Amino acid sequence: MVSYIILPVINISFLNSASLNGRRQLRKKSKLKVWKRTKHRIHEKWIWNWNLLNLNVKRVSKGLHGLLRLQRKMELQSSSCGNPGVPPKGVLYGTRFDVGDKIRYSCVTGYILDGHPQLTCIANSVNTASWDFPVPICRAEDACGGTMRGSSGIISSPSFPNEYHNNADCTWTIVAEPGDTISLIFTDFQMEEKYDYLEIEGSEPPTIWLSGMNIPPPIISNKNWLRLHFVTDSNHRYRGFSAPYQVKKAIDFKSRGFKLFPGKDNSNKFSILNEGGIKTASNLCPDPGEPENGKRVGSDFSLGSTVQFSCDEDYVLQGAKSITCQRIAEVFAAWSDHRPVCKVKTCGSNLQGPSGTFTSPNFPFQYDSNAQCVWVITAVNTNKVIQINFEEFDLEIGYDTLTIGDGGEVGDPRTVLQVLTGSFVPDLIVSMSSQMWLHLQTDESVGSVGFKVNYKGNDELLL
Repeated sequence: MVSYIILPVINISFLNSASLNGRRQLRKKSKLKVWKRTKHRIHEKWIWNWNLLNLNVKRVSKGLHGLLRLQRKMELQSSSCGNPGVPPKGVLYGTRFDVGDKIRYSCVTGYILDGHPQLTCIANSVNTASWDFPVPICRAEDACGGTMRGSSGIISSPSFPNEYHNNADCTWTIVAEPGDTISLIFTDFQMEEKYDYLEIEGSEPPTIWLSGMNIPPPIISNKNWLRLHFVTDSNHRYRGFSAPYQVKKAIDFKSRGFKLFPGKDNSNKFSILNEGGIKTASNLCPDPGEPENGKRVGSDFSLGSTVQFSCDEDYVLQGAKSITCQRIAEVFAAWSDHRPVCKVKTCGSNLQGPSGTFTSPNFPFQYDSNAQCVWVITAVNTNKVIQINFEEFDLEIGYDTLTIGDGGEVGDPRTVLQVLTGSFVPDLIVSMSSQMWLHLQTDESVGSVGFKVNYKGNDELLL
């Protein structure tokens, strides 16, 4: 009898014709090895179970040619999913939790069920029993959040792109079919650090906690669901977040059978053909829109394209001046950064000359709340650089900042030299060009005395 142990893969061929300890090893272009062992030839159907990998290999043989089919044989380590529990304000219907059993959930009056109302205990790919969906939650009828279904969508904080509300408590559940995965790409993210946060479940690690002003990396679920929990406190408010999501469909590779060697051309090659479909990758980014009190240049949103932003007079750009559409998470296209915002310029000036001094508003008294001040320093000689030296410095740590950048493109994060906050007096800062910009941003709460800074042109020539 001729028998084979085969792991599914595409395109394989012999390494050589030599026998290795009674086995013949095959070259693989992906993760496949095939071993051959010969006892005697028969012309009857045979079945051989290889329990280690739980494969059930069936073959109808006629000489050395035949039809080979692979079939998964499940050997469960456990046939029970266990009691999944009951969410607060929820009701569970069902008392059996073995493979094939179904349970249902509902909520008490005044609450809405978010998630999948019915769960089925299934045998998963690692030979264990598990529920096909997470336990749903029950939220108050007037609370924010919801259940998201479909191949794609966008989840945003309440009132986005305007400031979110204080004391918010929102939960969204993205639900896909068993075996599918979900890609979540953040295009905007601004929260009060440590006090307002977004908690995400359903990925690796199992729980991700996000806060602050930096856009998080893409998140890929390791299940067929993601749950987002957004919480804010009673103090500061920001824009919040926006995150498009896309469901990546599971692909089952199947074969109608293939001819065993020797082939007609003696190449000793064969392939497994996929009968399933592969989701077409998206080649377009969503419309990034235009900043309020600003403009966008560019209407091509395809992969590799770039759009630029600018602000109206008396406004200052906060964020990226240009963003590029790029491939993320295999089948998803997203912008390299979020759309910038245009803040009204409340103070500041253009400074030019060999040297000078300037201060924050009202110095040495407390500066104003919600200030947006911009100073641009230009050297008289374009071959010189700018150096600044702080005499005093005191900003509300973590909430009021002074951003210092090189060149004249105010707000462009690619030119940022330093972002300063707190009461530590900075060291000498030197530009790399004949211009330097400083952008003071303060929030609506308590302030400090601010800063006093001296500037001058440096005699050092630019390289």
